[in-house]
Amino acid sequence: MSRANVRTERVHSTSRGPIRRGSGGQAAVEFALVFGLFLVLFFPIIDAGLWSIESDAAVSATEQGVGVALGASGSPGSLTTSERLVYAAVAPQLKTAIFGATVDDWWAINSAPMWAGFTGCPSSTDVVGRMGTGHVVVCAVNNGDGTVTVAIAGCAPSGVPPSFSIGKCGGGALPIYERATSRVGTFPG
Repeated sequence: MSRANVRTERVHSTSRGPIRRGSGGQAAVEFALVFGLFLVLFFPIIDAGLWSIESDAAVSATEQGVGVALGASGSPGSLTTSERLVYAAVAPQLKTAIFGATVDDWWAINSAPMWAGFTGCPSSTDVVGRMGTGHVVVCAVNNGDGTVTVAIAGCAPSGVPPSFSIGKCGGGALPIYERATSRVGTFPG
């Protein structure tokens, strides 16, 4: 054999196999896309669960508040004492169930300048417009027609980015609004 006919090739190999370029970067991009999609779907699900818990607590507190207002009133014409007792009765329940919000007594704040000229119980939009996100108000009012109204209104902070929201509270907030009106009756003794 002559030397001219024999070709020698040098093969470079590593113990990990052949070298492929770009596979690590592609995996990072795919992970970032999938993780981003996961977060976009995950946060609204968590917020919907929180909103459900908070709304259920508001419904229960409203029912309890109507019972307190009716039970504490001495006569159908004088509910002033019982209106102020509603907050004391329902605030502990709301404070544990509504995450990240302060629970305010309507009777303690309705004389503040921000509420000047406002009558009746506020809506969630009224509360957020005057107090901002993170406030929930407990209100009990004698309507003067033999009925009492108990309302819980406000906007609790949301866990999702501000571009998402439920209702009219604006971005980054969850509306809390429950209202019940009941006729004040007298019971035979």
